Amino acid sequence: MRVVAGIIFIMAGWMKITGIDMFVGMLDGGGFPLPAVLAWIVAIVELLGGIAILVGFLTRESAALLGITMIVAFFVVLAGQGLQAAWYPLALAAGMVGLLFSGAGKLSIEGAKQ
Repeated sequence: MRVVAGIIFIMAGWMKITGIDMFVGMLDGGGFPLPAVLAWIVAIVELLGGIAILVGFLTRESAALLGITMIVAFFVVLAGQGLQAAWYPLALAAGMVGLLFSGAGKLSIEGAKQ
């Protein structure tokens, strides 16, 4: 699960970075304060957090940041598109909660240190 979640977040972060103007517009349309700053923060957290989750480095810290990001995304999508579309960020948030409690596991950078 850790590897798949890492890949998903890497892809999501990269798509946000390469399409940052569109993401800024979406945040601005949603009424978020400082949409350009927030867009870059979210994109970088998703990209770097995804890399960290993938290799199992700073897993709990990354899972906490990504989990918070996905909980916010859940409520934003829920408000705008309904529950049918909100399952995706909810599922990722649940996965991050699992990693927050379980850690990276043995096949990871953190596991290699033990």
